[in-house]
Amino acid sequence: MKKFIFGLLVFFIVVPVFARDIREARIFVPPIVGYGRAGDNAYFYRQLTSEVVFQYYALVRSQRVCDYVLRAVILPYGVVEPEAEPGILTPVPGNPFPPLNNIPGIHEFFSWEIDDNIYFYDTTGVDNYEPKVRPIYTPALQEISDDYEFTLKLELIDNLTGELLGEQELIYSAIDASVGDLLSILIYNMLAGIPDIEETNDWRDKWIFLEASLLWAPRIYVEDERSVHWPNFGFRSAFEFHFANFMSFEFGVQLIQDLVTVDSKEHRDLILEFPLAIKFALKPAKHFMLEPYGGIAFNVSLMKTTVPAVSSWFAGFQFGVKAGKGMIVIDPRFSMDLEKSSLHGNYSAYQRNTMQLGIGYKIGFILRRKMLDY
Repeated sequence: MKKFIFGLLVFFIVVPVFARDIREARIFVPPIVGYGRAGDNAYFYRQLTSEVVFQYYALVRSQRVCDYVLRAVILPYGVVEPEAEPGILTPVPGNPFPPLNNIPGIHEFFSWEIDDNIYFYDTTGVDNYEPKVRPIYTPALQEISDDYEFTLKLELIDNLTGELLGEQELIYSAIDASVGDLLSILIYNMLAGIPDIEETNDWRDKWIFLEASLLWAPRIYVEDERSVHWPNFGFRSAFEFHFANFMSFEFGVQLIQDLVTVDSKEHRDLILEFPLAIKFALKPAKHFMLEPYGGIAFNVSLMKTTVPAVSSWFAGFQFGVKAGKGMIVIDPRFSMDLEKSSLHGNYSAYQRNTMQLGIGYKIGFILRRKMLDY
């Protein structure tokens, strides 16, 4: 027993430390600009996107959702790429206060005065930055000979800050296997320093949670004398809707055994319960969610051996600890029938109470903050 308790303590200490939401860095590869021989741009674009995938990063199709931009330009050897003319930056702050309230029917904008004109900017940041780049000099076709050399310039840019994190150059005259091998090495060197990214969204701020749990549910039967059926087990699944950040409504389905002894005879049944609960969500630290709750359940006999009370009240406290994308939950509960139960065809009534301990897993869907901000 001591080993079991010690194992549980170690589990609940270790799991929160290592159960972080780690994801791959998202990389966007824009079309290659500049000028090379016929087919060079398509070849290098295909190689760049393939290497991103081969090196286990997430390739995305839009710069808006990426973490890094892997940009490439082809220039005649010795030609310097002109600097981009400054574009118009967005006045939308990263964390505006008070928070944005973009909901259906309401969309907020920021205004900014530029050269005595008022401009309005989308609070989502879409299309608020339009850099202008001067065209790159390209040689005429008749100038390109077999020994003409080009420079493939690679840049890795932090999409959030715009900071240039690294750059490499590859000089070539014709594409062959050695060019592909060297390009693979260059990309590996550029991407090697990219760390895994920890999700900043709170895993508890979701609209919906789904749960599945195994139950140990000893029944206490009170008639002329009290009896307890200890080896009583069941299963629960539940749907939880967080209509407020600190409060939720839960609907569940439970299947629990029932064994009552009347006149020295055992009578077995399976009871289908439909609990409805109001829960309060407490979110201390980063790895826990505590939910005290109370509610009412409706009971149905499946085997028709007993006639259970139509309804029961219950109260409990669900303890959740982060594990992977969701949480492991431990849920002690006490319930008491609001009416007396009886055997089918037998009018001798008895009071039925239940102590319940559930252990299961709960996972959330649809981030609350994203729905509010966009």
